[in-house]
Amino acid sequence: MTNPPTPFLWLPVQDGDPEALMLVVDTPKGTHIRCIPPALPLPAHIDHGQGAEEATHTAAATWGMPDFVFQQAEWIAVFLLDHPHVPRDTVVTWQPLGMPAIALTRRDWDFLFDQLRSTTAVLDYLSRAAGEPAVPLGDDPVRYCELAAADADAAPREIDTELVGAGGTLFSAPQLPQAPAGSDGTNVHRVLRMILEDIALTPLGEPMTELNRFTVLSDLDRLPVSA
Repeated sequence: MTNPPTPFLWLPVQDGDPEALMLVVDTPKGTHIRCIPPALPLPAHIDHGQGAEEATHTAAATWGMPDFVFQQAEWIAVFLLDHPHVPRDTVVTWQPLGMPAIALTRRDWDFLFDQLRSTTAVLDYLSRAAGEPAVPLGDDPVRYCELAAADADAAPREIDTELVGAGGTLFSAPQLPQAPAGSDGTNVHRVLRMILEDIALTPLGEPMTELNRFTVLSDLDRLPVSA
């Protein structure tokens, strides 16, 4: 990004979870305030490393596809750090890996899945963010707000509405919603999740194959989050 850094503040939450933080971000589209809860607690019955891995999958499986069903043109390396006290302004660097790469805290990871509620949308965001200058660990919610504000300010692209038939209507939505997906209610997301699970478990008859199932699941998970 070539714009100057966005002013932001991390503030402690006065009530509720003492580990939660309040993020206040000033963007060209106004001030955004979000409560960022701590990462999901680790399972108590297994060691820390395996517990962090299970918690990472739980965050993805709550709203996204638990087995990461998606169609992506390229791989991306995601480094997740689980640590209770990451030093401020810690920026991770590495030698070129031959693919996009990004480092997050587990709190960042949980925030993205709570914000977008789609595995495909999270992976698209990570691919996009990996092409931006690195931010300190723990500040990915700030970067998200910056990119979401830019999306909200962007002009919609022209498409041929006749592709969907006569009388097609153009509907435009930002790639990254500023409000959390489902902020006006979770029923739609619950119904979509039920549909995905039904498709994943339905026996296939000839000539359908697992590749057809994969394609349908991926395409449904690609529906615009803010639509």
